[in-house]
Amino acid sequence: LNADIAAVLGEHRSGRELLGRFKDAKGKADMPAMLIAKLSQRPGGDGYGQAGAVASPEGSFIAVNYWTAREAALYAVPESQRAALAKRLTTPEAMQDWLLANPEKRRAFVASMDHIFVHELTHSWQARRGRFEVEMLRGNTPEVNPLEKEHEAYRTQLAYFHDKLVKHPAANVGSPEFEAYQSLI
Repeated sequence: LNADIAAVLGEHRSGRELLGRFKDAKGKADMPAMLIAKLSQRPGGDGYGQAGAVASPEGSFIAVNYWTAREAALYAVPESQRAALAKRLTTPEAMQDWLLANPEKRRAFVASMDHIFVHELTHSWQARRGRFEVEMLRGNTPEVNPLEKEHEAYRTQLAYFHDKLVKHPAANVGSPEFEAYQSLI
């Protein structure tokens, strides 16, 4: 998915800025791995089950919620194909297989989840630039929930949405992201 994520996010200035943070010492892309997993056993379940994705504390991978990915995949195909695809996408593995087998659908899939990828990539970058969460998990620092990191992730997400809105206003006005954008501006 990383090549498709880079292509979609790279269409906008703020996306390119974010992607530029994921380079190794030689300037080669070093994005976190993407994993599709059930973050709960049912859609909208407790805990992380409501999240679209979760970045790992050390920034090495992003776990994309299967339920969110499945919904995005269903909207990446024509309505006439959704019922049949829903019967096939019953597990994270089936979802991954479908994405690998359908490169022409992956871009639409990623585009429908771009705001989630921007948000979680911001958290991955935060984890890489400072290891506070890792040390917290080890018990070496107090357990806290630093809201500054969440604010930064939302700010980056909204800057990305702003770029999308400027480039394609008609496609983005009225979207769920537009409501959040309006309320926070």
